[in-house]
Amino acid sequence: MTAPLLTIAIPTFDRNEVLAQTVAALLPQLGPDVSLVIRDNASPRPVAQTLAELVAGADVRIVRNPWNIGGNANILRCLETCETEWLWILGDDDLPDADAVARVLGDVRAAHADLVGVNYRSELYDRRLDLELRGGDDFLARMDSLSNVLFLSASVLRAPALQRHLRLAYAYAYSNMPHVLALLLALGGQGRVRLSTQHIATWCEADAGSSWSVVNASLAFPTVLDLPLPQRQRRLLARKVEADVHPELLGLARQLLALACADGDAAAARWAWRQMRLRRFGGGPLSARRLLAWLLGWLFVAPPLARPVVEAVARAVLGDRSSRNALQDRTQRI
Repeated sequence: MTAPLLTIAIPTFDRNEVLAQTVAALLPQLGPDVSLVIRDNASPRPVAQTLAELVAGADVRIVRNPWNIGGNANILRCLETCETEWLWILGDDDLPDADAVARVLGDVRAAHADLVGVNYRSELYDRRLDLELRGGDDFLARMDSLSNVLFLSASVLRAPALQRHLRLAYAYAYSNMPHVLALLLALGGQGRVRLSTQHIATWCEADAGSSWSVVNASLAFPTVLDLPLPQRQRRLLARKVEADVHPELLGLARQLLALACADGDAAAARWAWRQMRLRRFGGGPLSARRLLAWLLGWLFVAPPLARPVVEAVARAVLGDRSSRNALQDRTQRI
């Protein structure tokens, strides 16, 4: 019996119902070339119990962490413990296409030895052109969407190439993009990554209360720029982080004001805003966004008074998107 070629790893915490839907969509697609591993990050309801009936008789391994080690660390554990050549880290609430496994296997079987990863089209970026990028410089210069590369479920990665860089990936886990930096480091000067117009998994916006914290993300993303990178790559990465990742300033101010009012802690909100402003704009040239970030900081002098005004402006400016900037802070739950 030949060893599997692909591991599908699902890091999860306290999303047992949506996880069951994702696993149910995968089970008919599994075969001898595929290993399915679920990493339960110490969910209050153990996943092994919740999924017992669904996975009975299936070749599915459920590994439960004795402690919640955090979402980023659990993602890296999926990479660290992968024993196959290829790894697909699938979000627990992202639905795989009915032919996703067959499509991925077809791509990795045909992959040349220098192909480090494939990033597929998703709802976050409607890619219309296939690209093949070589080396870290080319990847950062011509990457069409950092958000799409950040989307875990859209990428299939050559595990051994990225595992060599786990030390720095763990060191920069707080950046919320350790898998992206591991990919960047694995590319080196000659490794290749394919940006594909094909689709393998559907991104679903998380319910309020279960999404990642945009406040935490805005504070964390710039830390990836501390990586020991060539200066050209650092400049290219800084442009991608600024242009493609951070939430808009108005939406971020709205979230922080909501937190300040809910917690009654205006000082903490002022500190978070100041840190975000310094990390994003502290070393850059004077710009309209830098000035706006400084001006918005004055809102946190009196959050209860400022919040109704910002809510009205957000509804006027964001329109239908305003609900997507509602309070969804999961900092304590991930």
